Amino acid sequence: MNFIEEIRKIENQIANTTGDLANQVIDELQAAKKQIERQMERVMLKTEVDLKALDIIKEDNHTLQKNIREFHVLQTSIRNIASKLEGSFESKTGTAIQEVLKKHEKETSHNLLDKYIHLSNSCGKR
Repeated sequence: MNFIEEIRKIENQIANTTGDLANQVIDELQAAKKQIERQMERVMLKTEVDLKALDIIKEDNHTLQKNIREFHVLQTSIRNIASKLEGSFESKTGTAIQEVLKKHEKETSHNLLDKYIHLSNSCGKR
């Protein structure tokens, strides 16, 4: 539907209306014009909301990708530290430290994956 064209048609009809029923016809035409203007505004607002939602999705996805890269860097650093700690303590203490670090790494990795899946599933869905 071409909203602008419909509004112009109604405005032309209003300008050409004369006679006893002119006021009633003008009122009806103005009401129709107002309804079309409201429909046009709703369509424009919906489009604006959709575009802003897509911007938010893109921004969140970019942030998530950045965080995943940083997580992998931290994961590598933690593994290196755990290896060094294992060698610098008694075998039981070093092993215990490494196990605790692995447990935290696994939990963090699982949480990150859950958030990634949630964001991926929500992208573009309404």
